[in-house]
Amino acid sequence: QARSDYWQSEYEKILIRQEELKALLYVGQSPELIAGHLQSKLKILTTNSRIKVDSMSLADLKYYKDWLLIYQSMTFKTNSASLMTLLEFIKITRPQLIITELKVQSRGKLLNCTMTVVAFNRSDDKEELVDGL
Repeated sequence: QARSDYWQSEYEKILIRQEELKALLYVGQSPELIAGHLQSKLKILTTNSRIKVDSMSLADLKYYKDWLLIYQSMTFKTNSASLMTLLEFIKITRPQLIITELKVQSRGKLLNCTMTVVAFNRSDDKEELVDGL
């Protein structure tokens, strides 16, 4: 009985960890909806950081097997305190966003920034993802 209880406990831990990992990914949405949600999320994060975005490109979708990577670039001007606030917001947001590029040029107290973040989606149905979107 002790052995059975141990394995049941391990199984439950794995299910919990699986749900934690799922929370890091965009799931159950089309690539277009994910890209739109990512842009909306970044606008909210920048607004809450007191940053006005100068430009935001269209999301770039990259496919690798059953993974979809959604890259989003934007440019903005800010100060160091607001930039640090934005970085903290990005760090804790769910689904998870990863900063893949951050370029910062100083113009006195003003920082000219270019940032690219990536979000992830995984689909078991590879036909659900269509290249070239």
